[in-house]
Amino acid sequence: NKTLEVLNLQEIEGNRKVGGSNPSGPIPKMETDDPKILGMVERVVFKTQEGTTKEVLAKVDTGADNTSIDETLAMELELGPIVDTHKVKSSHGTSVRPVVECTFLLKNVPIKIEANLTDRSHLKYPMLIGKDVITKYRFVVNPEKQPQEFMHHEPPLSNYTAAVISLGSKSSLMTIHEMTKYFKRVDNLNVRNIEIQLNPKEPMVLYEGKPLEKYDCVYVKGSFRYADVLATISRFLLNKCYLPLHPSSFAIVHDKLSTHLVLQENKIPMPATYFASSNEAARKLLKRIKYPIILKFPKGTQGKGVMFADSYTSANTILDALDTLRQPFIVQEFIDTHGEDIRAIVLGDRVVAAMKRKAAVGDVRSNIHMGGLGEKVELDEKTKNICVRAARVLKAEICAIDMLEGPTGPLVIEANISPGLQGITKATRINIAGEIARFLYNKTREFKEKHKSTGTTRLFEELGLSTSQPNGYSSLITTLKLKGNSIVLPEIILKKSKLMDGEEVDIKFKEGTIMLKRFLHKKEE
Repeated sequence: NKTLEVLNLQEIEGNRKVGGSNPSGPIPKMETDDPKILGMVERVVFKTQEGTTKEVLAKVDTGADNTSIDETLAMELELGPIVDTHKVKSSHGTSVRPVVECTFLLKNVPIKIEANLTDRSHLKYPMLIGKDVITKYRFVVNPEKQPQEFMHHEPPLSNYTAAVISLGSKSSLMTIHEMTKYFKRVDNLNVRNIEIQLNPKEPMVLYEGKPLEKYDCVYVKGSFRYADVLATISRFLLNKCYLPLHPSSFAIVHDKLSTHLVLQENKIPMPATYFASSNEAARKLLKRIKYPIILKFPKGTQGKGVMFADSYTSANTILDALDTLRQPFIVQEFIDTHGEDIRAIVLGDRVVAAMKRKAAVGDVRSNIHMGGLGEKVELDEKTKNICVRAARVLKAEICAIDMLEGPTGPLVIEANISPGLQGITKATRINIAGEIARFLYNKTREFKEKHKSTGTTRLFEELGLSTSQPNGYSSLITTLKLKGNSIVLPEIILKKSKLMDGEEVDIKFKEGTIMLKRFLHKKEE
C-alpha cells in the first residue's frame, strides 16, 4: 500500500510536541488500511443525553479550518452551552457562528472539539470535519477512499430489501440512511435511469438497462415532471411489493385541479376553488368573484406558479400573461392568515409532525423553499383527522398536507407526496426520516404477512381445499386413492393435520364416512 502524507505536517508536529502521547520520535507512517485514514465522507457517532447513540454522515474537508455541525442536529443532541463565537468567511460573505463543545467517535477515536453551529439543512451532510480535527488527532485523508454511505453499523431489523426511486434529493438520502436500520439492503435508484419496456410478451421496468430487481418495499417519489413515469413504475410493482403511494396518487396529487376535485368529492374542507377552460370564461369568472384571490398553475411545487391578485385589474394583467404562455390556471379564494399556513406530515393513519410556516416579508407564499420560516405546532384532533382523511382519499400513505386556518376551521389547500424534510425536521426537532423508515418497515412486514397468508389460501383454493368450514375444520374435495386396503391421503392433509407416522389415532366410521383424529389418553385430555 502506498504511504499517504499527513496534512499540515508541521502543525501536527507542533501539536504532538505540546500535548501528544508520544513526544519524541518521528511521526509513524500510515498505510491505506490504517484505521486513522479518512475518506471524503465518514460516519460520526454521538452519544445522546438518554445514553443512546446517534450516527451521522460527515463530510471531510481539508480546506475548512474548523469543524461545523448543523444547528438542528446540535439541538437534537442537546449540545451546548455556547462557549464562543467564530467569524467565518465564505462565498456568501462573513458571518458570526456560535461555537459549542462536542464529543463524538470518529473511526472509533474519541474526539473532543469546539464546533461551529450553522444551518446545513440545504447541504447533503449535517456535519463537516475540518482541519482542527484532522490535525489534532493526526488523521490522514485519502480522497480516493469510497464511502459506503447507506450501510448502517448495526444489524438491520429484518432481511427485507427496499429501494427508493427518486431524484436523489437530500430528503431522499436522509430517508435511505434511516431505512438501513430496518432493511437488509436499501438501494438508491435515480428515476432518470428508469426505462419502461412495453411489449405484448413481457412488459418490464429496467434500471440502467437491466430488469429491476425484486424488492419487498419500493418508495417511489419525485417531481411532478416525472409523474407519468412514477405512476407507471408503481403500476408495474403494484401487489408485488409494499408501495406507500398508490399509482393513481401521482396523477391526482401532482395536479392541483385533480387534488381539489378529489378533496371536494370526499367533503374535505378547502377554500372555494374555480377552474376556467378558456380565456373568455376566465375573464367572466374574474368579474364576479370576490378579491383578493390566489391564482395557481395546476402543476408545480415549492410555491412556484402561485400568484396573488388584489383586484380585477391585477388579475386581468396576470390573465394576459398566462394567455400568452397558453397556461390554464386555478383561481382560489384568498384566506387572510397573515402569511401563515400549516404543513403536516401524515404516515398512514397518524400525523407525525406539523409546523406553522410564515411567509417572508412581502410574500404571500409560506413555502420554506421560497424563504418562509417554520416553527413547531401541535394540532388538535379535528385538524389531525382532516389531514389523515385527505391523505387517505388521495391514496398516499406518506404525504404532506398543507392547510390554512379559515374562519370555520382548517382548510386543505395542497398536498405533497414528495415533501422536503429538512425544514420541518429543523422546525419540529423530530427525526421525520426515521419515522418514515420505521413506517415503511412496519407496513412492509404487514404486506409480507398478508400476502403469505393470501398465498396459502390461494393454494388451498386451487387444490379445492376450503378453509372456512364450521368448527375449524377444512375440507378437500379429491379422488379417493387406495393402495391395497389402505387409504392414501394427500400430503397437504397430513401437513395441515400434523399427524405423524406411527402415531396412535382414533378412527370412527360408518357407510360413506371415515373420521380420524389423534388419540388422546385421559391424562392428556
